[in-house]
Amino acid sequence: MTKTKMKIENVHKSFDQSSVLRGITTSISEKEATVIIGPSGSGKSTLLRCLNRLESINEGTIYLDDQSFMDIPIQKLRTRVGMVFQSFNLFPHLSVMKNLLLAPTKLQTSKSKDELMELGYSLLDKVGMKEKAESYPEELSGGQQQRVAIARALMMEPEVMLFDEVTSALDPERVNDVLETMKDLAKSGMTMVIVTHEMGFAREVGDKIIFMDQGVIVEEGTPEEVFGNSKEDRTKAFLRNVLK
Repeated sequence: MTKTKMKIENVHKSFDQSSVLRGITTSISEKEATVIIGPSGSGKSTLLRCLNRLESINEGTIYLDDQSFMDIPIQKLRTRVGMVFQSFNLFPHLSVMKNLLLAPTKLQTSKSKDELMELGYSLLDKVGMKEKAESYPEELSGGQQQRVAIARALMMEPEVMLFDEVTSALDPERVNDVLETMKDLAKSGMTMVIVTHEMGFAREVGDKIIFMDQGVIVEEGTPEEVFGNSKEDRTKAFLRNVLK
């Protein structure tokens, strides 16, 4: 039986008077890829940011391994739940390897510098960027920078990885390299929560699909259930538009 890694219970989030999340309840299973789809402005990215406390919630509870988020020190939570953003956010004055080493060195993990270097090379190899270890971000394409950003997030050896539209800022020809990297992570058993507009990728990689609209979960299920046999009219209308 699949173990629940995260539980989200009745989560509400508002900005000023605008209600962005309205009673979100769902779960994230360990070693599975949960993919969140839906129109722009539906609350997908806000939910993702709540899952590592980049945004605070107004109501409800989020659990990681049955422990409430509020009982986990925020620095500790961020090492357990990694996140990759739309923008690469690499430090331009640091080489690829130094970008990877910065956070674990500052947070004084139990690993020595040699062990961190070994981990860094291993992760760069995993994302197909080992030969670029001494390059600087400006020397890399957008797709290459995003793969480095994924390796950097993995340096903290997180238990859960969050991906927020990580291909949306890329040239179309660079998208596949990043998607292939994420597919490999999914196959390796990484617990992942992915917000994406790439429907083919969502269908292929997702163990569970969540369709959101107007701050609520409209429908969730396996890719076959959501893409192949949607129950809700709103889901059907959305998929008709994006799968033209």
